[in-house]
Formats: sequence, structure tokens, C-alpha cells
Amino acid sequence: MDFKKKTGVNYDYILALEKEGDRVTIAQYPISRHSSEIDRALECLYDENADSCDIYNALYRCLYGREYNYCLKHEYTDHYIKPIKVEFDCYKYGRELRKKIDSRIEAKVRWLSNNEKNNREKLAEVRQLVWKQMYWQIKKHKEFLIDMALPYVYANDYEDALNKHNIPEKSIIYSHERHGDSRYEKIKENTIEHKVNEDISIKITTNFCYGYSSYFHVVVIYKGIALLPYSAWVKYYYARITELLGYTRSYELIRESWHTCMTFLEHFINSAISNPEEFIRNEVMQEVNGLMEGLEEIFQYDTERFKKEIIVKKCPGEDRYIGIRGLRQTSESDEELYNIAPKEIAMIYKMEKISGSLKFLDSLREIKEIYSDITDTINRIIEMNRTILPEVERAIPPVEEEIKEFNADILPLKTQLNSCQVAFDKLQQRLDRIFNRELHKTGYLSGEDNAKIQKEFENNNPQYVEFRKTIKDLKLRISELEDSISKRRRVLERLNDYKELILKYTMR
Repeated sequence: MDFKKKTGVNYDYILALEKEGDRVTIAQYPISRHSSEIDRALECLYDENADSCDIYNALYRCLYGREYNYCLKHEYTDHYIKPIKVEFDCYKYGRELRKKIDSRIEAKVRWLSNNEKNNREKLAEVRQLVWKQMYWQIKKHKEFLIDMALPYVYANDYEDALNKHNIPEKSIIYSHERHGDSRYEKIKENTIEHKVNEDISIKITTNFCYGYSSYFHVVVIYKGIALLPYSAWVKYYYARITELLGYTRSYELIRESWHTCMTFLEHFINSAISNPEEFIRNEVMQEVNGLMEGLEEIFQYDTERFKKEIIVKKCPGEDRYIGIRGLRQTSESDEELYNIAPKEIAMIYKMEKISGSLKFLDSLREIKEIYSDITDTINRIIEMNRTILPEVERAIPPVEEEIKEFNADILPLKTQLNSCQVAFDKLQQRLDRIFNRELHKTGYLSGEDNAKIQKEFENNNPQYVEFRKTIKDLKLRISELEDSISKRRRVLERLNDYKELILKYTMR
């Protein structure tokens, strides 16, 4: 295991967003770290003459009997984490280690001559040898203690900084390490909501260290309406729309994202305070216009245009959503799939983006109550989907027909496989009886004996080998067809989902 001193957000400093007159500003509070103690503990870890007691003695001034419900021992994406605490009895460990060492030394000394038993250098040599032989155990326990103790020091130093600078009380939000989500409503850090003015509020929601359920979101609410990142849907090749419907911004699950989060909040709050009506309108319309520009472009895609798009998407560029989870550009596998079926992939991408935008309609209709010019956007999205509906419907029957054809191809192969398997099993039973008979005669069969019996049987029964090969080939062919059916079914499910979505939102 590789242990290094942690640095950065919540190890060297804590970020906080604070009021400064009529505005807000980002503050950075230093954490007074026990750096010398940590360095000494790490030196002991790699010192082959040190044991766990040396590590404990290097850190004992930082270790107390309490525990911390922080994530500082983990990445934010980890799961099944436990509170940070140290359970180590230095006296007991040292006593037991000495006992084990002395026992081994005594065992080795018994084999020495009388002269060697009275030779200090020889006895020191024996002790050193025993230590080396046991060092793998000693090192393993040192790593265990370091893994337990260093996060405790980090947590202790982090909490000392919170208390010293009174950060929770005087900040709107700070870079917290709390484990969990809004189920812990009593804990301020998990669901922070800051009311900027009568109309605007901002809420931070986190769920650190819950594996795939972990998240780091900011929700901006204007007159009761959550502002969503509409334009992200069309800016990326892949976007998880269920996530886009839940937040204004989402951040990568790393501690450095606190910088991005704080910068966004500082800019947003200060701009909203200066001119809330204009700022919110600009924010909303930037997202809505970005969505519509992307949809209009995608609406015109043909196969060649999509080919250019799939290559361009791989190029890095300036984007306000860099680092957001649930978004990505094209990958090598996406391009490979496109090269296999360019017309279909281009068609499905177009249908997915156009029909998927319908899921924003409920939110857009809420905004329409504030900005009536959103009506044109809503109507255009509905019009686009009504236009592509016949294309979606035409795409379904050919896929259904392909699935039928694959199933028709599989049926005779499975019948043939079953017939071959029955015949092969009968021959295999005959071979098994031969093995059992020979084993009964001799009481033992070597690998060489087994191979000889197998070879003789195959020479006398060539159909056994033929059936085995045919069965293998049939299983491979059936597996390939089943894989093709599975892929076509997924395409069919997507097409039916698009159709259902369009009918649901456009037939109201």
C-alpha cells in the first residue's frame, strides 16, 4: 500500500462562502495541520526498524477517544464507510510483539553452542534475524494502523479549523465532509438552502460516500421554479436526462469540485443580487436558447452531418458544464458502433435528442408563467416531435422483422444442438463406464492413463469427436444470434420509448 500525506481542500484549507456587505465572497481558512507528526509516522512506516508503537507514539497527541462521521478517509464515490476512529492499545500490542519475538529467539538459541549462547554479537544477530523473519507481519500491522490513524488526524485537524474560525455559524456554505444526504435534515451541511432575496434561493444537496448513489448538486430556485441545465442535453453526445431534471449544476465527486461550486455560487448570488430580474432571465434564456439551437441543428442531421458531429464532439472546448456527472462526449466504442451502422445510429441519436427534450416541457411550462416568450420554444419542441413521429414509427417494423428472422434462424440450430447433445451424452456415458471399469481394476488412474483411455475411445468412436465439435460450433452460432437479438431488442425498446414519449406530450 502506498501512503502519502493528503493535501488540498479540507486537508490544507476549508473553503467557505460568506456575506460581505450586500454581496458574498469566497473565504479560504487554513487548517493547522499536525504535519511534523504525520511526517514522523510515515517515516516509521517505511523504517524497517520501527513497529506500530513507534507510529502510535508519533501521533498520540492527535489521537483521542472520539469518532468522526466524516469522509476524509475516502473518496466521495466510496461506499459502506464507517466512522473514523482509532482503536489501538499500544501497551498491549508492544507486550505481545515482544513476547512473540522472545519466543522465537529462545527457540533459535537452543540450537546454539554454549559459546554462542554467551556471545552478545551472536545473540544480537539472532534477534535481528527473528525481526526480519517477522517483519512482514509487523509491516502489515503498521499499514493497518496508519490507515486508521492518519484519517483520524485529518478529521481532528479539520474539525479544529471549523471550530477555531467559527465557520459553520458565519458561512452560507462551506466545503463539508459529511457522510449522507437529505435524510439527515437536521445536519445543515447536507441540504443547505440560502435565500438570496424574495424570489431566489439556492440549495446544496450532497450524498457523499454512498457509491453509485453519491451526488454533489446545486439547485437554483426562482419563484418556486428549479432552473435546469437544458442546453446540456444537446451539447453532449451522451446525457443522462434523469439527472438533468434534478439540478441546476452537478459536480464531479472530488474535493476539488468545491472550488467550482463556490465560484459558481459567488458569481450567481452576486449577479442575482445586483439585478435579479435581468440575471435570471439571462440565465434561463441562455439555457433555453442553447437547447433550441442544438435541437434545430440536430433536427437537420443526415448521416454525413452526424459523422462530422461525432468527430467534432471528441474535441475539447470551452463549456460551462465541464466536470458535470452524467455527461460525456463520444467514445471509441460509440465511433465503432457508428461505423457499423451509420444510418441507424444517426437516426437514433436524432430521435433521442428531439423526443428526450419533451421531458423538459413541464419545467418550461412553469417558466412560461414568468416569461411568456417561452411559449414559442414549447410549441417548436412539440412541432419537431410531431414531425419525426412518422419516422420513428417507420423505423420500428424493420427492427421487429429482424428479430423475427434471427429467432427463425435460431430455432433449427437449437433443434440440431439438442439432437447432437443427446447423441454425444450417450457416447460420453459409455466413456465414463470405461473409466470406472479401469479404475475399479487398478484402484488408481494417472493423468496419463486417463489420456490414453480417452484417445483410444476417440479413435474407435470418431463420431464422438465430431459431435463435440458440432456442439461447440452450434453453441457459438446460437450465442452470436442471441447477442444480435438482444441488441436489436434494445434498439426496439428505445424506438418504442421515443414513440410513447412523443404521443404522451404531443397528443394533449
